[in-house]
Amino acid sequence: GRDNIKDIPTLVNDDLYFKHYSKFYVHEMMIKDQIRTSAYQQAIFENASDFEGKVVLDVGCGTGILSVFAAQAGAAKVYAVEASDIAEYASIVAHENNFGDVIHVINSTIEEAEIDEHVDIIISEWMGYFLLYEGMLGAIIHARDSWLKPNGMMFPSTATMYLSLMTDDNYFYNKVNYWNNVHGVNMSALCKKSWNDLCTGMIVSTVSPQCIQSKTNEEIIHIDCMTVTKEELSQGLIGSFELEFERITNWHGFIGWFDVKFNGNSTTVTLDTSPMVYSYMRRIKLMKLVSTYPLGTNDDTSRRCFKGK
Repeated sequence: GRDNIKDIPTLVNDDLYFKHYSKFYVHEMMIKDQIRTSAYQQAIFENASDFEGKVVLDVGCGTGILSVFAAQAGAAKVYAVEASDIAEYASIVAHENNFGDVIHVINSTIEEAEIDEHVDIIISEWMGYFLLYEGMLGAIIHARDSWLKPNGMMFPSTATMYLSLMTDDNYFYNKVNYWNNVHGVNMSALCKKSWNDLCTGMIVSTVSPQCIQSKTNEEIIHIDCMTVTKEELSQGLIGSFELEFERITNWHGFIGWFDVKFNGNSTTVTLDTSPMVYSYMRRIKLMKLVSTYPLGTNDDTSRRCFKGK
């Protein structure tokens, strides 16, 4: 189902953020996300030569599965940093998989972690809704600037955000008109309220490829994890776009998603959250509903293209 982003914890307060990530169901949902977990495993295993004998830093290790992957690929040492209470289980997992002497779990924020050597590779599953929602990229930059060797590697290496136009008449019609008859009760006074809420908030959802209405999907922001700076983040990442409509239709809003690439020396693995590929927890799309707006007519080409920044 679709959820309004206002119902998701605003994870800008550290205490709230780490309390949220102490909950088991959060990690269960991520671990059971087969495509996500498999992409990390594939990226690490198929580039095992990059990990063999190396020192690895896992930022926000959670239950520790990425740290175990790195150790299985031959890492000499893995620093697994996790600020939430789930770090206790990361340590247990490391020992039960016979990597207790390789994986060193540090229950701390990355900013307060004490690591007395530089590392060869930084791994992390830092991506949030529409890539940047949780604001964890700043912590990854801090780790990179503090401990990554000059010739080190970042996994993932790059991240790209995409934007398209979308329409979904059935969803929005049902969402609003539901209130016309609720178990036989006329609650139509809430239709306008429902519509206004949809038009002023963000929606986190899986989306069918049939909802995409742009002829092409616009790349709006590309991030190189080796070079992006905290200053760039604080100033705001800005991307321009120009979208051309696929057909005459109603436009409900924008849909955004992202992909990340793991650029190893042996191969590159891509984790793609596009609705054209598949959907899962971290591949949930962020939609901004603008309003129902007719796009294009047979004799009006000026309304068949949308530009923005």
